[in-house]
Amino acid sequence: MRVQLLYFDGCPHWQVADGRIRDALETLGIHVDVEKVLVTTPEQAEQ
Repeated sequence: MRVQLLYFDGCPHWQVADGRIRDALETLGIHVDVEKVLVTTPEQAEQ
């Protein structure tokens, strides 16, 4: 399983989202790394 957290520079909530994702995965008994992906262009955001 691959889990990605996409965020943009200056995003005020990415750390909260990261914690919530990790909590949810832990509750489900899923042990994977959450990859953080910095989105820098509108094209990346659309993908």
